[in-house]
Amino acid sequence: MARSRLRMAAVLAILAGGLLLLSGIAGAGTWSSLRDALEKHVEMDGNLEMVFFVLILLGSFGGLTVMAGGWFLWRGMKRTGRVLVTIGVGIGLIGLVLALLIATLKGDLEGFLSPSAGLVGIVLSIAARMMAK
Repeated sequence: MARSRLRMAAVLAILAGGLLLLSGIAGAGTWSSLRDALEKHVEMDGNLEMVFFVLILLGSFGGLTVMAGGWFLWRGMKRTGRVLVTIGVGIGLIGLVLALLIATLKGDLEGFLSPSAGLVGIVLSIAARMMAK
């Protein structure tokens, strides 16, 4: 019973990671868009540039991190899989909040509120993590 539950969590995590990658919610695009939006209002010094570089790098791995967590869950490595899914979904949630902020600033909230692959990916990631308990 526990093994099949872990396998289902793995499948959900891999699917969720793929959706996160496809949507760009957890990708570098969201972080890059925020950087560009802030650049219009704030002077970007070297330290701030470095912060955004790190955030864009981490954001790029959001979906891949969730998929890697799914692979570890499939292999029966519950703790490692759960940690990776948690990290990936955390980056995905931050990316989703930033995408919401950007949509609000651009006045395109209707487009954001329509169901998206990124939102489904985040929900599936959370479900996968919960199933892997």
